[in-house]
Amino acid sequence: MKCYEFAINESEVPWLIVPSDKKFYRNFVVAEAVYNALKKINPKLPVLTDAAEGSK
Repeated sequence: MKCYEFAINESEVPWLIVPSDKKFYRNFVVAEAVYNALKKINPKLPVLTDAAEGSK
């Protein structure tokens, strides 16, 4: 247990502790975390150029 605590508390990587007793709740927590991360970085779709559109 001490190794887990050390890895989580001393890591530079952000950790999310996800309960896994109930699959639907686990999936909800993970989906919410992914949604919030994507919302935070605000990704944009790439813009297609004329050359890329013509290569279909």
